[in-house]
Amino acid sequence: MKSIYRILVIISLVIMVSIPKISGADGIVRYLLWVLLIITLSSGWNIIGGYAGQFSLGHSVFYGIGAYIFVLFFHSFKIHWALSFFIAGVFSVITSIIVGVPTLRLRGGYFAVGTLTLSEVMRVWANNAPEVFKGGVTGVAVTLPEGWSPIYSYYLMLSLTVVSVAISYFVKNSTLGLKLRAIKDDEDAAEGLGINVLRCKVAALMLSSLIVSLAGAAQITFTAYVSPDSVFGVKRSLEMVLACLLGGLGTLYGPIIGGALFEILARILWGFPHLHLLIYGGIIATLIVFEPRGVIGIADRIRHILKSRLFLR
Repeated sequence: MKSIYRILVIISLVIMVSIPKISGADGIVRYLLWVLLIITLSSGWNIIGGYAGQFSLGHSVFYGIGAYIFVLFFHSFKIHWALSFFIAGVFSVITSIIVGVPTLRLRGGYFAVGTLTLSEVMRVWANNAPEVFKGGVTGVAVTLPEGWSPIYSYYLMLSLTVVSVAISYFVKNSTLGLKLRAIKDDEDAAEGLGINVLRCKVAALMLSSLIVSLAGAAQITFTAYVSPDSVFGVKRSLEMVLACLLGGLGTLYGPIIGGALFEILARILWGFPHLHLLIYGGIIATLIVFEPRGVIGIADRIRHILKSRLFLR
């Protein structure tokens, strides 16, 4: 089954690299930009939420920090976009340490509520502090480099997606990944085995926040706009969670599958803007209860059923 997934990923990657040259349509490129964005975000969230079992509802904090730091250095300070991109990632990692040390001492629902509260605090602060967050509640339009096109953003986003999946793969198959799974199963037992639980969770949050913040910075290159509600809002955090759950929580390929499915769902719900959060929340609750491993979990169940029936014959 794993080899099939790998073959599909390679084929998909070749297709994704070729699409801008084959299609030549801006509409397709822009749609795929959003697909790649949510895949990257959910791959990042999956490290802390799927592997470590820490259900963060405030990852929009890191997304927003990445976006605003990029805008500050690139748009305001006129620093090269690549260096601004790097600085955004560094700032977010530092923030994750400051935020992670106290919040990751919380467990279960307390951690989820704590991170959700943090994202709301950031959103309200950003809306009311235009001297800190450029533009305040109205946001700010960003002037992109001369000659910049959606295709450049596409390949930047595609590269970031590949890197995020690669980081997720190495974490999953590393000693840290093994420790995170132990923490997810039973924190007290993990501590009893000598695992430094807080250090492992902070390390996972650092990697997770790095990916999410870089995605926030990359998003500016194709939206050319940022506002507190668009980046710090709880909606963005729920999108990461939902994409992971749709594809398969704690799996490598789940965020890829879930990201593609989520963007289809998002397009369907465009006509119901005020119901987004309600619908997302309902789907998340349903998946957590019945099938947190999403499409991959359902596929595994079907495969086992077919195998058992063939064996009985």
